[in-house]
Amino acid sequence: MEFERLYSPAARRLKPSIIRALLSLVREGGVISLAGGTPDSNLFDLELYSEIAARVAREEGRSCLQYGETQGYLPLREQLCRYLEGRGLKVGPDRVLVTTGSQQAIDLLCRLFLGPGDSVAMEEPGYLGAINGFRNLGSAIVPLPLADEEGLHPAAVEAALDSRPGPAPKLLYLTPTFQNPTGRCLGPERRRALARLAARRGMLLVEDDPYAEISFDGPPPRPISADDPEGCCLYLGSFSKMSVPGLRLGWAAGPPEVIRAMTLAKESADICTSVLSQAVGAEFLRGGHLAASLPRLVSAYRSRRDTLHKALLRNLPRGSRLGRAGGGFFLWAELPAGLDTMDLFQSAVEAKVAYVPGAPFYPIEGSGRGAMRLSFCAVEEARLEEGARRLGELLERALTAGSRNPSSGVPA
Repeated sequence: MEFERLYSPAARRLKPSIIRALLSLVREGGVISLAGGTPDSNLFDLELYSEIAARVAREEGRSCLQYGETQGYLPLREQLCRYLEGRGLKVGPDRVLVTTGSQQAIDLLCRLFLGPGDSVAMEEPGYLGAINGFRNLGSAIVPLPLADEEGLHPAAVEAALDSRPGPAPKLLYLTPTFQNPTGRCLGPERRRALARLAARRGMLLVEDDPYAEISFDGPPPRPISADDPEGCCLYLGSFSKMSVPGLRLGWAAGPPEVIRAMTLAKESADICTSVLSQAVGAEFLRGGHLAASLPRLVSAYRSRRDTLHKALLRNLPRGSRLGRAGGGFFLWAELPAGLDTMDLFQSAVEAKVAYVPGAPFYPIEGSGRGAMRLSFCAVEEARLEEGARRLGELLERALTAGSRNPSSGVPA
């Protein structure tokens, strides 16, 4: 039987993540993967999590093995409120929704706000998981190009919105802190200006902030949502980068009417997030383990960032532009004209090094083919050095084949 004819229009728009498809090609032994954005599992404190999980099972096992509230396990929501207060957000448990990873929060927002004919504005380049979610519902994406190392410029955002005919976008989706894929961080004045812009135009500003705690050069910046007198911001967070992704715990915090609507949408999605995972997360926060563990993670990732950045400066072709992220998991490189990172990916795998091409991070097809995202988080430093060397040699060969005029070295 041919089932595709029965699919809904939304189902027909579904496409696999190109990143996951590409990563399936790099499982061969010996490939140094600068592609994946997963934390280093060698840094997980297995003894601590085993102890917490055993205590939770022993003391709260019967309730934690049962269904729970759709909005989330109350002790976790209370702990999240305390954590968010430390980041500058003052919310009560009624304004927090626990989700199965922050990706579920994006999916719930898509289902609540977007459909064919609707639009959402977002950074370009921007988070691929959000791009796919918006596209799958047939919504238009209004790309907002990053202006410089501080990300979006509010005046340029205003101009882009003014130049677009039709209704204003319903959502302004941002990853303002150590952005995926570029690692850029929005400056404080721009944060306040974008909040004012969203309020003035009647948009919900969605602040997706999973990398803020992985901050290398000082405390993480104050969230946009912490200065939101108009109540137009929704803050998304996750345990996945600052703790462990296997708990599958994310959250949304913001306007109560939005949280209520997301909770109703979640009822039909999964009834509730794993109560056992939520209880472990609550105990992790209650015991002060997040604050205690972050310095070790940040130190390891900072050292890897420095190692990869220096190695790429030595090895990327002259004319490349390389960012230096102040936090998060990624570096972003823009290569000289003539290099297409989509076309070169298979050759890179054959050379035993992998990256993520830039094109999937652009809502407009055809853009970003000369860029690449490089991850340092889950690779040992010696292998980061070797990966940069292999990548540089590959790119030099491609340039030589294309122009017969190779050169190397990126101006620092």
